[in-house]
Amino acid sequence: MSEPSSKTSTLSSAPPLITDLGKKKRKRIKQLKKGKGKLMSEINKSIEYVRSELRDSVDDNAVVIPVVLIVEKKRRKFKGLLKGLRY
Repeated sequence: MSEPSSKTSTLSSAPPLITDLGKKKRKRIKQLKKGKGKLMSEINKSIEYVRSELRDSVDDNAVVIPVVLIVEKKRRKFKGLLKGLRY
């Protein structure tokens, strides 16, 4: 049997990037899942900001940053005949 080669990892981890996007429509969430739309551009801006901050503090080592997205689906408004009626 051969011994596993010992490789030193040059990756270091940073605290996660947590982004709360709030309540959004179903359409926007679907676009986000596909990697498109306004929400994706908002996320890309925040990732680029973090990358620019890390470039200044880290030399040649690779840094892994977990990204956590919090999105809540908006409730649909009732559109029917009984919309304006109150009990």
